[in-house]
Formats: sequence, structure tokens, C-alpha cells
Amino acid sequence: MNRIRRNYMLEDLLNDKTLSLEQKFKQYRNLIFLGVILAIVGMLSHIVVIATGSMANQPAFIEVLSILMIGFGGALAKFANKHYNILKSGLHGEKRTETLLNQLKGEYEILTNVNIHHDGRRTELDSLVIGPNGVFLVESKNVKGKISGRTDDQTYRKVSISSSGNTYESTMNNPVRQINRAIIILKNYLQEENGLHTYIQGILYFSNPETTVKIENTSNVQIFSAAEHNGKDLISYVKNYQPKKPLTAKDIQQIKQALTH
Repeated sequence: MNRIRRNYMLEDLLNDKTLSLEQKFKQYRNLIFLGVILAIVGMLSHIVVIATGSMANQPAFIEVLSILMIGFGGALAKFANKHYNILKSGLHGEKRTETLLNQLKGEYEILTNVNIHHDGRRTELDSLVIGPNGVFLVESKNVKGKISGRTDDQTYRKVSISSSGNTYESTMNNPVRQINRAIIILKNYLQEENGLHTYIQGILYFSNPETTVKIENTSNVQIFSAAEHNGKDLISYVKNYQPKKPLTAKDIQQIKQALTH
């Protein structure tokens, strides 16, 4: 039970919407360091006890404690390292997406890693593009492999091939659901706390150029992939988007101020 709860708490850190991806990255890096230190101290204690030849004269709890430190430290470092690598991949994907969206600078305001807290709900927005023709919420996913499914599915199917040629199949949570939730929170935040009424267009961008995406899209969220024209379709979509109600320069600045104050 304790092990299950410990792992659950570490999973909570990964899903904590109050922390940015970079903050989570640093937290897991610290956990890896802590786990390694605990394991090293445990091993050194165990070696000292054996080397002095005085195990029989030492309290039993010292030997037990050293073994527990080795086991717990190793398990903590291994678990944290797994999620550290996941977050590292996510950060690389966000950087690629940010570089792509920077092509819109000058015409549009680009905001990244925006945290919203409204009415007891929290969300972190990867990127927001704000311009005369609207507000675009861009969620970046840096997964690798073949992604398939429908936008109304709970999860997507992911098939990956390792460097040795082995095929692995897994699932990933449907990011379109995540985007729709974020849009609702953002829209309510702008409207209820800032008096700003605007439509928000969701965009899902698979930033890994080695990813093949086959998703049946029946939602309002637009889906793009770096594997297709290196993301240029996303840029073209934003520039050519036709809103029902264009934003004035004042609208754009008010929205930006509401999200950066």
C-alpha cells in the first residue's frame, strides 16, 4: 500500500497543473539526485558494517536501514528518471513548436507556458497565438511513432519501433479532450474575470517529425504534424483563418495583459 501511494504521489507531480513543464522537469531531476544519494549512503553504510566485521555487534536496525535506503533510493531514482525523460521529450517538443510559431511574430502575439486558475480549476497552456483574426490555443505533443484513433476516443493507439526493430504498442490520453477542457477554462477566465468575449480555436500539433498521425477528426480542434510540410500547414491555417468577429489592436492587448499580469 505504501509503495502504491508513493508512486501515486509521484504521478501526481507529473499531472500537477499548477507547475509548468520546466518546473516539473527540475523537480524530477532533484528526485533522481535524492534517490542516488540515498542509495549511495545506504551502500556505504552496508560496506562499512561488513568491512569492520562487526555486524554482530551492531544494532540490527542499522543493517536493515542501510538495505532500505539502497532499495528505496534505487527505486526512487529509477521511477523519477522515467518521468524525467518523458518531460525532457516534452520540453524538446515545446521548443520546436515555439520555434515554428515564432514565424508569426510581428503579426501575432505569442505566449508560452501560460498558467490559468479560474473557479477552482487549473490548466497550463503550451502556446497561445493572439492576432487580428483570433486566439489560437496550441497544444504540442512530442510523441514518436504511429498515432491513430478518433477525436472522440478516450485514448489514442501508439505504435513505436525501437532501434533494435522491436514493435511496441501502447496508448496515450486523447489530447483533444485536454485542449477542449483548457479552452473552456481559458474562455471562462477571460469572460468572467476580465470581461473579454472571444472565440478560441484549438490546435493540436505533433511536433516530432518522425511521427505518423492518422486520426479521424470530428471535432473543432485542428490537428497538424511536423511530419507534414514541417508544420507549415499550421502557420498557413493561422494566417488564413477567417473569424466571425476580428479582434482590434485594443482587444489583443487586453487579452495579452489578462494572461501576463
